[in-house]
Amino acid sequence: MCKTGHTTCKDECEIVVCRTYKELRAHGIDDLVAFSSALNVYRLRHPSQSRADAIYWVSEWLSMDGEMAN
Repeated sequence: MCKTGHTTCKDECEIVVCRTYKELRAHGIDDLVAFSSALNVYRLRHPSQSRADAIYWVSEWLSMDGEMAN
């Protein structure tokens, strides 16, 4: 879990969430499964965040990282 607030740990969390997605995709894991895993990582680090907020941030980070397909 992130012990600092969401805004202050953004870089660290973003890196680990994007890395989770990227590494799973690199090993041939389906996009939806990789996204779900990245979402789980985010939610473990931010248990108080709503599912909708978690989906928003993971989607945002992955799209900015150029990893999500349109």
